[in-house]
Amino acid sequence: MIPTLDSILQELQQTSLIEYLAFIALILYVYYATKQHAIAWLLSLVGLVLFVVINYRASLYGEIPLQGVYLLMSLYGWYQWRYGGKNQTNLPVSLTSLNLWVMLIIIGVLGTILLGHVLSTYTAMAIPYWDASTTAFSLVGTWMLARKKLENWVVWLIVDSAYTWIYLEKGLFLVTLLYFLYVVFSVVGLFRWYRTM
Repeated sequence: MIPTLDSILQELQQTSLIEYLAFIALILYVYYATKQHAIAWLLSLVGLVLFVVINYRASLYGEIPLQGVYLLMSLYGWYQWRYGGKNQTNLPVSLTSLNLWVMLIIIGVLGTILLGHVLSTYTAMAIPYWDASTTAFSLVGTWMLARKKLENWVVWLIVDSAYTWIYLEKGLFLVTLLYFLYVVFSVVGLFRWYRTM
């Protein structure tokens, strides 16, 4: 379903302050992540707390536990970026080895199957496996981002493109815009990080 301008304007008028604040915090999070600045992870914490409310209201229940895990991953990412390098220095950007890629893909697929089964069995979600796949591979992407793996931006490009469609279907146009901008930042982040290697 392609939204009309009237439906977008109506949705934006009904958008809560929480959604606008989450939007700002999470855009700043990705912006600073592309610049490899550790403040990104603190902005992530703010946005994630607000995003729990947004997902609950949209009945995207698979996303709610993900936000809790993201909170922990944000703390992990902040620590890794600040002290994860040699002799507790800033962590440098690195490439993902083939063995690690295989392991991360297996984790993403198994996570999709397990969470998809739970969501299809215990919730009334219309797209449980689709939601489960974005959830599982978001965790993979977040871990890769926390470890400054260059290819995290490729994972985010794919995942955020899927999220853009999901939130557009839900009629959450501000969140749709957020994920569309994430897609753009994924490309920017990939090139910025590549130049620093």
